[in-house]
Amino acid sequence: MFCSVIPLPRMRVGLLLTALVLGACGEAELEVSEAESGLLPTVAAAEPEVVPAASVLPLLERFDNGLVRETLVRGQGPAARVGDRVRVHWTGHLRASGETFETTATSGIPFSFVLGAGTVIRGWELGLDGVLKGSEIRLEVPATLAWGDVARSGVPANSDLEFELHLVDVQR
Repeated sequence: MFCSVIPLPRMRVGLLLTALVLGACGEAELEVSEAESGLLPTVAAAEPEVVPAASVLPLLERFDNGLVRETLVRGQGPAARVGDRVRVHWTGHLRASGETFETTATSGIPFSFVLGAGTVIRGWELGLDGVLKGSEIRLEVPATLAWGDVARSGVPANSDLEFELHLVDVQR
């Protein structure tokens, strides 16, 4: 909120009016020291807490191709890049119904592949690029970046998908 203060004469009425103006602003505090009692009060503006945008989670990114990546937990390890072998725990859902079609939770064994080698859907290739080891992300993958018009076990043709992925390891 923006608030301006108009200078007033050095009188009790001026102090009273200044206190009323500052009180109406709600964003400032009135401070008068004993040494300054004959002067106008000093105004100390409330300092907002600044949080860098990069540290705010969840972080939501929307790509031009329809892919959406939401970072739920930011890892501390190296970023996955094309050519790296990555290991992920994942769960896949149909966006239309929320029904789970596959997960590594049942086996407890992370899925391993080389990023950029074309062995997984394009949505994963793009969505995992640049993600830090240890991160947990959610991907919304349009059908065009998944299996498109091809049906797969538990996934009808032209299905938009949603994945929760935990990037367990990145090996260069």
